[in-house]
Amino acid sequence: TTLFAERRGSSCRLQDSKDFFLHEALAVGMVATATAPSLPSDLYLEPTDVHVLLVYDERLSRLVVSALLCRCGYRVSTAKSGREALTLLAEKPNEHHLLLTDVMMPDVDGLQLLRYVRSSKQLKAMPVIMMSANEHSLYTLNRIA
Repeated sequence: TTLFAERRGSSCRLQDSKDFFLHEALAVGMVATATAPSLPSDLYLEPTDVHVLLVYDERLSRLVVSALLCRCGYRVSTAKSGREALTLLAEKPNEHHLLLTDVMMPDVDGLQLLRYVRSSKQLKAMPVIMMSANEHSLYTLNRIA
């Protein structure tokens, strides 16, 4: 399967056997998206305005997702573990605008990262998107709930 990303206006389209609109997914919890006409135009964020912290312990997945985000214009920093992400978030709490993390990782998992972000006065408003390659999505959803 070939994965590629292309910029189309303010959206970034990921194409595989299905189409996904990455920009719309990353805009969850952001100040505004292109489809929010009621908001003032000066609140609109371009992908280049967004610095994503991508946390994924599997090297290949981390590289693929990072490359797709960069191709769409997002600024991306990566962490290969939840522990590394905790260090980055603690050292520079205002550096990243969005946390995109794997759910299941050794040591510090995505749920622990989410709890840390929500408990931090400086980070609690940061949008967190969790992803998983685990085919047992009910297990993942039950842990999040």
